[in-house]
Amino acid sequence: MKTITIIAVFISLMAFNTTKASSFVGGDITYTCLGGHTYKIAFTYYQDCSDSVVPTQQLIYFSCSSHPALDFTAYLTKVANTGQEINLGFSCDSTTCEGGSDFGVKEFIYEGIVTLPNVDSWKITASGCCRNSVTSVAGGMTNTWFVESMLNNAVAPCNSSATFSNIPVVFSCIDKYSTYYHGAIEADGDSLVYSFIVPKTNGADTVSYNSPWSAANFLNTSSVGLLLNPITGGIGFEPNTIMSSITGIKIEEWRTINGVATLIGYTTRNMQFHVKPCLNEIPVLSGIDTLNTHTYSSNDTIYNMQFNLGQTIDFDINGYDADTVKSGCDVHAEAFSISWNNEIPSAVFTTFYNQSDSAYAHFSWLPSFGDVASSPHCFTATINDGAAPYIGSKTYTYCITVTSGVGIAGIETSSKVKIFPNPSSGIFEISYKTNSQNNCYIYIHSIDGKEVYNEVWKQPNMQNEHKLNISHLPNGLYYISLNQNDEILSYKIIIEK
Repeated sequence: MKTITIIAVFISLMAFNTTKASSFVGGDITYTCLGGHTYKIAFTYYQDCSDSVVPTQQLIYFSCSSHPALDFTAYLTKVANTGQEINLGFSCDSTTCEGGSDFGVKEFIYEGIVTLPNVDSWKITASGCCRNSVTSVAGGMTNTWFVESMLNNAVAPCNSSATFSNIPVVFSCIDKYSTYYHGAIEADGDSLVYSFIVPKTNGADTVSYNSPWSAANFLNTSSVGLLLNPITGGIGFEPNTIMSSITGIKIEEWRTINGVATLIGYTTRNMQFHVKPCLNEIPVLSGIDTLNTHTYSSNDTIYNMQFNLGQTIDFDINGYDADTVKSGCDVHAEAFSISWNNEIPSAVFTTFYNQSDSAYAHFSWLPSFGDVASSPHCFTATINDGAAPYIGSKTYTYCITVTSGVGIAGIETSSKVKIFPNPSSGIFEISYKTNSQNNCYIYIHSIDGKEVYNEVWKQPNMQNEHKLNISHLPNGLYYISLNQNDEILSYKIIIEK
């Protein structure tokens, strides 16, 4: 790939852009270190097919507040054969990409190579006009869009951002529980922390949500609510209204440097969600089935798990399709298949009974000492239904943390516990729903597994809100564990003062 010619003058952020159509659906910027100070920058742009304008280049801005003389701009070039319609795995109807009326999306990828000297904060941004119209946001197609990433290569030279195997355009079925995973791949082994952010319209301003929606509450949902797992990035929701909406996700990278958890970069994703009635049920995959039952159970809902070094990790992933198909679609009821992205090269992923109603997969892996890390090893698995191409598919992320056998318990999620704000200056509010009269023991561990604080929460069933003050601890990433009746619930928290 040839090197991009750098434009010496830093152009005002909204002065010019190559993508001016009212068609932006979602996107993100990622960076990959090629060695030294050389980076490949990739901007992925998702366009509403109702617009026929095809951008050929994308202007990217590089700025550093501590060294403004280094600011520059560069053009990324559209990768050959991108701009194709994306399979949204939802409908048999013809999309706007095909001349029909159903919603359709094209994916454009722009890449280029730049040189980034080591500084404390490179902001990498793209912007343009305009967004497509969605239910939850005011302004409609007058809203501009803005995507950014950050790199601190002063403390983490030659770091690469996370990349994503799942597109940020999500279709879901009304009154059906869904979980979306980004399929993040972190080549450097850094820890990722996910949070909702309000999508930006430029470097300073954000979109305005119509009441009652917000970035963290962007869909009408059932009593289950809308939850983001800050560790895996999984978004769980059960929509009960036909609508379209947007949100933003910030993915922070944390690395232990000289014994201190340090933020070394982040990526943001602009996301769009569409809720429609489903006549063809979307197939689903179970979580990690360590009993190897070969049979789907809706109770298998754990998609991230911790294992000790020295054991072979074996588990099933089981598929299920509720088999209702849409009239006129060329699909075969209850015929589905499972595949994966080969993201853990030394593991073996074997599929059984693909193109049947009993498909499942078996994962087997014997980690080495080099696989021990505080951050998980993740891969994605996809289930596709029926004989018709691209009708009914869903991708899940599975994460495995390998430990040396010494340290804190595995990270879990539970609707019984809420910790907020997170990040905070060191003062956290803990909400814990429990009926037990026994005391709850709170432990705080540093990222390397050392206990740095503990206290007793007396009778949380009587006082289920608790203030935790650990502001004396330095900035960084920590693990908090709640232990009651030998049940341990563990989470990641961040102190930012």
